[in-house]
Amino acid sequence: MQYVMCKASLLVSTLLLSACAVKPVAVLPVEQTIAQDTAPAKVVNKTTYTSQPYTPKLWSGHKVLTLSAEQCAVKGKAVLETMQFGSVVQNGNYVYGNYLQNRAAIKCVALDKGSFVYVAVAGQQKKAVEELRNEIVWQF
Repeated sequence: MQYVMCKASLLVSTLLLSACAVKPVAVLPVEQTIAQDTAPAKVVNKTTYTSQPYTPKLWSGHKVLTLSAEQCAVKGKAVLETMQFGSVVQNGNYVYGNYLQNRAAIKCVALDKGSFVYVAVAGQQKKAVEELRNEIVWQF
């Protein structure tokens, strides 16, 4: 279990920081089998960004869910869309999206009974990144 979590954590962090420059070739549709019970999302205050280079702040979180990995990914996509993320992409059990100059990545890993979801958010401002991560994890 720890090996899977560490591997997933490393993979998601690497993909998140590389900004997923590769566009998926084909995204297979996943049949939605769960009810959309996501609560209205709290919108993070808009902030002013400069074009100066910066080291991104990275916040992550995780949960063990009773949903399958496929259902977890569908829920992750719904959460990001509800929170008004742009460029939301689901590629298998991975979901990515942008909010202002913040990037979120969600990885769902199948377990014997359910799934493990790993959420990572990166951006310039610590407070905004923390709030986005908290809201995404809370929605699960």
